[in-house]
Amino acid sequence: MKNIPSIQRSTTQPKDLAALRQAYQGWSNTPDPLTRLTRRLSTSLSLETQLGILAEEIGTTIPFDALSYRHQVANRDFVYATGMGGPHRCEYRLNLEGVCYGTLTLNRRQKFSDEELQGIEIFISVAICPLRNACQFMTIEQAALTAEATKNATRSSDNAYRFGG
Repeated sequence: MKNIPSIQRSTTQPKDLAALRQAYQGWSNTPDPLTRLTRRLSTSLSLETQLGILAEEIGTTIPFDALSYRHQVANRDFVYATGMGGPHRCEYRLNLEGVCYGTLTLNRRQKFSDEELQGIEIFISVAICPLRNACQFMTIEQAALTAEATKNATRSSDNAYRFGG
């Protein structure tokens, strides 16, 4: 038998804990929109909740009149829409690692400037991974519900067969 040396425990460094507390306070109280968006998106795996958060955070920096999202998740059409549209729009196909996770469209009465479009793209780049996770969660959740329904239907038909139903 081989002897594995035990891991030596280091003593807690008060300065490290103070730095950790300070970093957390800065992270949780920052006015920075990207940090705030990241923090807020990490609180939910609900695609609808995440899209609401994304709409709120984009709206704090770049005004828009409507935001819509469309995607086929778990063989079902998922549509999220907020606001009333305008004649000008920007539309983004949300791709990550070669997989499409839907289409996000923003509308408003005035044309979007190049700087605003760049800002929207920055927000989307921060949100794409959490949106992907929410889509995957929805797919897994739907598969589990379908499997449970199939299992229950099979039990019912087995019981009907056994009892001459």
